[in-house]
This record gives sequence, C-alpha cells and structure tokens, in this order.
Amino acid sequence: MYRNTSKKSLKLGNFVRLHLTYSKQNKQFWVRRVFETETPTPVEGEIQGIDRGLYHQAVTSNGQFFSSSQIRAVQRRYLYNRRQLQQKGTRSAKRRLKAMSGCEKKIVCSQKTLCGHLLYQH
Repeated sequence: MYRNTSKKSLKLGNFVRLHLTYSKQNKQFWVRRVFETETPTPVEGEIQGIDRGLYHQAVTSNGQFFSSSQIRAVQRRYLYNRRQLQQKGTRSAKRRLKAMSGCEKKIVCSQKTLCGHLLYQH
C-alpha cells in the first residue's frame, strides 16, 4: 500500500464488495465496485467474427474484405506534407501545420465509421 493512502471495504446492496481508496498526497478518491452476475446463455444462430488489421481494415468470417488502402493513402499524404512543412520551418509553414493538425484524424475516423456501418448492415 502507498503512503498517505487509506482503504476501506464495505458491503452494500447489490455489490459483493465496495473498495474506497483515498490518497492524501493527490487528494483523490477511487471507488472499485465488485458485482456478482449470472453466466450468460449461449447465443443461438450464426455468429460472425471480425479480424482487424493493417492492410485490411476488417475481414469477416464469411470472407468479406474491407480494404484500408484509402486510409493508408491519406496517412501517407499527411505524413509527406508534415515532413515538408516541418523541414521548411517558416511562420506560414507552422501556421499550415497547426491548421492541418486534426484533419488526418477526422478523415481516418470517418472511414472507420463507414466501415463499421457497412459491417453492421451485413
């Protein structure tokens, strides 16, 4: 146990155990709850598995491939542009880098969301 930390265990309602920890140094509380649940029943019917990777964004168990070539192309393009601007180092280059900062992440996120919607439909 850490110094300046106190710990209490309680038994309340549905919880099997409730641990409350307080750190005087950081002035923070942590609460850890432990539940007891029933084991889930097995699902009947067709179960579909998904494998996620680098070269294929997703591959389903029935053989459907979702390519990540568009995502990799966007990442390469932004990497190239970032390198060129950082190498240049001018005020306008720094301003452009700041403007570009979240664009790549937004595009990749939208592509992954689109893939998720397509997987959900099948």
